[in-house]
Amino acid sequence: MTRCCVSLNGLVAWRDAVGEEIDLAGIAALVDLAGGDRIRLSISENQTGIRESDLQRLAQSVPLFELCIPPSQSMLRLALEVRPGRVLLIEEDRYGTSSYGPLNLHKADAEVAPILRGLSDADIPTGAIVAPELDHVKAAHSVGLRSIELYTRYAADLPEEKRGPELARLTDASMLAAKLRFDVSIGGGLDFRNVDSIINAVPMAIQVTIGRSILTRSLLVGIDRAIRDFRSLVS
Repeated sequence: MTRCCVSLNGLVAWRDAVGEEIDLAGIAALVDLAGGDRIRLSISENQTGIRESDLQRLAQSVPLFELCIPPSQSMLRLALEVRPGRVLLIEEDRYGTSSYGPLNLHKADAEVAPILRGLSDADIPTGAIVAPELDHVKAAHSVGLRSIELYTRYAADLPEEKRGPELARLTDASMLAAKLRFDVSIGGGLDFRNVDSIINAVPMAIQVTIGRSILTRSLLVGIDRAIRDFRSLVS
């Protein structure tokens, strides 16, 4: 069964915008009860919205908490303090928002190696979010990663009738990743309308990550129904 991972960065952005407190750990517990498998937060060095207390509480209360970080020594220290269930390496967010991009391992190879060693020494499972390109999948393999998430926003942001070439790239990248024995996940811009065609392009995906779309839907139908509706699409 494909795992469902829910990103809570949208809730953090909403908390900052309206100035209201949100119990992220409480929301994570509701996601778990509804059948969600993992919770995720993405953070960068210049991002102010996410507090270390958020990360600590989620790591303590959610067994399968994923933390997305850029590959830097300060972010490594944070991950070692928080000790999430899994770390995913991402491109640095230079604008202080909750957005992120796929890690360019061609540029970041020298930065990634010591981060991977530090996380491995701490027994923290580690992967990376990468672009759906064959050379990026090969680069992930060359640095010793065994888990990747193919970035789907390039396909997700297109109208369905124009999505074909991007879906083909996803399929080619996922087939190579499977051949190289990667654990393959997908995420980035997914919602209830586009996830079906995208997950069909990557049938070996073991996890699908969704964020703001599921949180928006939960305002209408509740978090329990929103999670269950999404699970029915990806299982």
